[in-house]
Amino acid sequence: MRARRLVCAWMAMLFMAGPGAARDYDIVTVKSGDTADVYFQINLSGTLYLDIRTKDGVGCANLWWITWPLGTIKSEGRHCGFVKLDIPGFFDLSFSSKLRASAESSDIMIGYSANEAVAHSIKFEFP
Repeated sequence: MRARRLVCAWMAMLFMAGPGAARDYDIVTVKSGDTADVYFQINLSGTLYLDIRTKDGVGCANLWWITWPLGTIKSEGRHCGFVKLDIPGFFDLSFSSKLRASAESSDIMIGYSANEAVAHSIKFEFP
């Protein structure tokens, strides 16, 4: 419970100070040695803000995107603490994507928020 309060307080400070304040945040817990889906989007563009924490402070995770329709994997590598990622889009041949994270040696909590917008829209005209 103490770790959750620490993460919530830290996330509140970060989101009030930066451009990621556009939306509420969510928290995902990843057990040591496990993998979890952190974020999923369809037809969005923008930036994803992450804060990776352990009960002792700054945590690290391996991050990668799975993009559709081709099902390719785009590795983001190992990141610790506060992370800012671009949501894959047209130049990554992606219409939809999912961010996955794996915890290394300890349980982690990942707080995230996104500054996102619709990437492509279709205009319908009726006669």
